Amino acid sequence: MSHDIKDQVIAAIKKSGHFSLQLDESTDVSDDAQLMTYVRYQGPEDMEEEFLFCRPLQTRTTGKNLFMKVVPSFKEEGLLWRQCYSVCCDGAPVMLGARQGFIARVKQENPSVVVVHCLLHQNTLNYSWVRNPLHIEAEDLPDEIANISKLQEELIEIQNDATSHYDFKRLKESLSSFWIKVHKEKPNLGGEALKTLIPFATTFLCEAGFSALTVIKTKYRNHLQPEDDLRCILSTKSPRFEELTKTIQCQESH
Repeated sequence: MSHDIKDQVIAAIKKSGHFSLQLDESTDVSDDAQLMTYVRYQGPEDMEEEFLFCRPLQTRTTGKNLFMKVVPSFKEEGLLWRQCYSVCCDGAPVMLGARQGFIARVKQENPSVVVVHCLLHQNTLNYSWVRNPLHIEAEDLPDEIANISKLQEELIEIQNDATSHYDFKRLKESLSSFWIKVHKEKPNLGGEALKTLIPFATTFLCEAGFSALTVIKTKYRNHLQPEDDLRCILSTKSPRFEELTKTIQCQESH
């Protein structure tokens, strides 16, 4: 079941084209270091957040060791660093060290990756147009946005479109849903907005994952490799039981 859930998540990531990564490390009941990772990507109607993997760190925790734990997983699933739009982690030196930290190694693979390690580090002023696009002057869009004239044109168009006003009111609880819908008709404006919405804001999901790990891996089950169990518990996706049953071969009686 875990493998089927993972296959669904990987397929969804690849269909989205870009994803954000959230990761953190902690020790379990056996005092083994574990690396927890989540992904966030654009789904059909909203942003989706899913457990990716939890792997033990056999050696001491360094930026290099963390990176070398992620690399094989990416290669195994066919994920590319250039598709990774942002990385969210804590502020520990092992993550943010200028030369040897995990992020420094990620930037060698993808120099444009956005790094988020605290919600307060996000430039909320530049993102105000994403939160309230119907009541902002087109001239107030951030100057650093590429193709600014085209975005201003598309912004004015949705501001004068009754359906967009209705959708914004209806989907206001989920800005991602609104902008995914906009993206289908206004790819430049919608795409730029979705860039600001795809990063994780905190490492909360990893912290929740470690809480689940303490329940699964106890002193009585201290040799457990928890990834498959965690995926079944933490994923929002369900196994495709009909597909799974088709793969089970009927055994002949003897």
